Amino acid sequence: NTAALATVNETDTEPDNNSQTITTDVDRRVDIAVTKTATNNPVIAGSGAGNLVYTVTALNNGPSNASGLTISDTDIQAANLPAGVSFVSAVGSGGSTYNSATGIWTIGNLATSASETLTITLTVGASASDTLVISNTASLAVVNETDTVSTNNSQTMTTNVDRSVDIVVTKLGNPN
Repeated sequence: NTAALATVNETDTEPDNNSQTITTDVDRRVDIAVTKTATNNPVIAGSGAGNLVYTVTALNNGPSNASGLTISDTDIQAANLPAGVSFVSAVGSGGSTYNSATGIWTIGNLATSASETLTITLTVGASASDTLVISNTASLAVVNETDTVSTNNSQTMTTNVDRSVDIVVTKLGNPN
């Protein structure tokens, strides 16, 4: 911003000080909160396809709009899942997308007070151990602005696996 002397009725003896420029830096600051929930805890091994669903939420608490926002969730990549657990899908809300090869959920721009969700579906198969604990972490990977609260940028959800069986015994008799 520049202010300059436009006119004066008298003689100006110091013309070098007739204008001043001030530069103001604008800082954009955000607070991205990452949360994660699970539908079933514990999950019953073999209880059906897609029997474990995680929901990851990224919320921009502001005060500025966020840009270039990505969240890392690599625990759900097929190579990182424990034996007996398989990846089914990861679907982002709005225009957000999940890349199962990199484990990156790309949100892009996120306005103040807005949120996006990622719905992750896994199948815990019948062969999964009943001592298995599935640990899954979602973390802020990148945001172009300064994130002012780093303590809410990541959340880990642990899900216990139980096994349940229903054995039916049938006895047939043959009277002789």
